[in-house]
Amino acid sequence: MNKENTSKYIKARSTVCLLITSMIWGAAFVAQSVSMDYIEPLTFICLRSLIGTLVLFPVILLFDRLAEKKEPVAGPAEGRKLQVGKAGLADIGEVQVDRDCMTESRGPQGDKAGPAESRKLQGDKAGLKESRETQGDKAGLKEGRGQAGSRVFREGGWQDPVLWKAGIICGLFLFLANCAQQTGIQYTTAGKAGFITAFYIILVPVAGLFFHRRCGLLTWIGVGLALVGLYFLCITGDFSMEKGDGLLLLCAFLYTGQIMSIDRYNWRVDAMKLSMIQFLMGSILGGIGMFLFEEPHIPAILDAAGPILYTGVMSTGVAYTLQIIGQKGLNPTLASLLMSLEAVFSVLAGYLFLHEVLSAREMLGCVIMFAAIVLAQLGDGKQEGKK
Repeated sequence: MNKENTSKYIKARSTVCLLITSMIWGAAFVAQSVSMDYIEPLTFICLRSLIGTLVLFPVILLFDRLAEKKEPVAGPAEGRKLQVGKAGLADIGEVQVDRDCMTESRGPQGDKAGPAESRKLQGDKAGLKESRETQGDKAGLKEGRGQAGSRVFREGGWQDPVLWKAGIICGLFLFLANCAQQTGIQYTTAGKAGFITAFYIILVPVAGLFFHRRCGLLTWIGVGLALVGLYFLCITGDFSMEKGDGLLLLCAFLYTGQIMSIDRYNWRVDAMKLSMIQFLMGSILGGIGMFLFEEPHIPAILDAAGPILYTGVMSTGVAYTLQIIGQKGLNPTLASLLMSLEAVFSVLAGYLFLHEVLSAREMLGCVIMFAAIVLAQLGDGKQEGKK
């Protein structure tokens, strides 16, 4: 597979991952709304994040175990080379002694050592060179054995400080965004909540300019069309600011921070480990807030078990991991456009599961949204062709 085909494959895989992500998030909107009838926001965030962490951890262990079995170890050839090279280690001292003898054997006229001593010195030099190579081989063999036992020395392993830094940053953005969304959605309509939250499709390309992630003209046109489509899809009356709208706007800014953080770090770290660490951050911070500011009750949590399990396993564990994997092959602006389709899928999920009928205005919004995504894909493809 050549470089061009590989690039197309990665882009197609990333697009599919983000489309599945937006579908899962769209269906999860119903679960999030239902869960608010039983429990409070921080309790919900803590539990969904904890479930997402517990779901991913055994999967990561399984993949690490499979990767360990594929680790290369030192074979017979390396072992023979090591044994042969040991002889050179013993010759180091002799080489130093022979050099001293050669210096002393020079007479007042600067006579050099004889041919026999010269040949011996050349052989000893070869032994010294071989011994140095052997020392390198021993160090490499020792390191290889360590890597065969674990992946901590590999970039993206559990002891990689970049992984933990990325996980903490992404997790903090995600936790704060979830808090703003879950709290704000209680004080405004669902349509306005979806529209304001999806405002990140404008914020991401603007933020990308500061990180040298530029987009083509068609992509920017797609962003504008997506906003128009979201308006027709989500806003059915007069657009006015209500209580909670400010929190949802803050949520859009925080999601932008999470998307840009993933774009910055996901090429350097393991996607599933990064995803799990950000969930772990959410569960810890959510648990602290839950006990400080809320009063969780076991019966209420059990009543909301279905929505919590769906959002914990699918929306958190699966979808956010697919988001990290999907963003690896796409410009963050295009990724945000694909993920904004969650608004479309939330309407479709309401039609399928809650028997909500789509109006002509909402259908028009869906069509415009899909057109915006296609246009942005074409613009991204032209940019790659210029490169």
